[in-house]
Amino acid sequence: MQPETVLIVDDDIVSLSVLENIVKNSYATLTAQSGTAALELIESHCPDLVLLDINLPDMSGFDVIARKREGVFLPFIFMTASTEDKVRAFMEGGVDYITKPFDPDEVVARIETHLRIKRELSELSSDNLKLSEIVQGQTRELITAERHSAFSLMIQGIVHNLRNPLTSAMGAADIVRKNTEKLREKMPYLVEIEKILKYTYIIKKSTMTLNEMIDAMMTRSRQGNRSQLMVQDLSQIIREEMDFLRASSRIKTKLGLVQISPYAIPVRMVSAEIAQVIENLVHNAADALIDSPEGRIDITMEKEGDLVKIAVENNGPSIPEQIKEKIFEPFFTTKHRWNQEGGKDKPIGTGLGLYTSRDIIQRHGGSITLVSGDWGTRFTVSLPLAGTSKAA
Repeated sequence: MQPETVLIVDDDIVSLSVLENIVKNSYATLTAQSGTAALELIESHCPDLVLLDINLPDMSGFDVIARKREGVFLPFIFMTASTEDKVRAFMEGGVDYITKPFDPDEVVARIETHLRIKRELSELSSDNLKLSEIVQGQTRELITAERHSAFSLMIQGIVHNLRNPLTSAMGAADIVRKNTEKLREKMPYLVEIEKILKYTYIIKKSTMTLNEMIDAMMTRSRQGNRSQLMVQDLSQIIREEMDFLRASSRIKTKLGLVQISPYAIPVRMVSAEIAQVIENLVHNAADALIDSPEGRIDITMEKEGDLVKIAVENNGPSIPEQIKEKIFEPFFTTKHRWNQEGGKDKPIGTGLGLYTSRDIIQRHGGSITLVSGDWGTRFTVSLPLAGTSKAA
């Protein structure tokens, strides 16, 4: 296994030499004496961490961070003696700082701390990628199954195979959270810790929701689902689902009006299934806007008699009448399928999202309707309020 690489950036040749001698016993090193040279090495050699002086001859260390290519997490530890620079270092994206003259033990300890955080984030990302690949692989198998009779049988096989990777992801999230909380107790000034805890919470909450969905599908495929229905606050379920959906920049940049009741709306439901319906509808709306720079998604919620209605609307192209007639059928999709050319750059569909959504809503005693025109498309979910004659 190759050692991790630390890039040291300082125009003072003496400081550069001192730091290199401290670091090279534990890590591979790269050195640069200017911001321009540092950016070139970051692009060409992809170091794992950067020790960065603030005062460089061609630009400041803050400028180096600002010009770095986005998309890859790269921890920067600033070298400074100024209290004012320390504060700005965190504000500009640095994860830590060391002061001159350098304490060798402190330098190594801070480097190791931030490389360990980076490794844990990378492992967590790898677990999520593996889980995504498993889900996609199982979906490809579903497409070849018979339309109706084979659907329930395939569901049992899929959710059973998802158990192990899902459990691993949940366990990994717990380990990262516990280790990060310990690190926060020792080094409370590290701003990146709160970000790690936030995203770890999102991962754990998402995997728990997936686990609930698996339980619901397994039970339903064997003996029906009425026993799982519980009276819960629909407003809270939708608010939590929107928090997760906003983590996707593809969706967050398209969201317009999001109007969720501030009051509790009691509905007898399986919360994971209703959250799945909302996710399906919002993702479909985002897919419809893939070629619309000014695309917008509005989500509204209102009570109407014994019902509560949730509408997901987009201002994209209208849906032709011939497609409206088939859109809730299983395995019908207007998106690219896995075996079609060009599918990598376009939304990919299995034709199960709307079919599953309507099935879920109907089993809850509700309905889902579609209206489309020159203004765009609106899907409306209607669910009976708990305690009414229509409630499931």
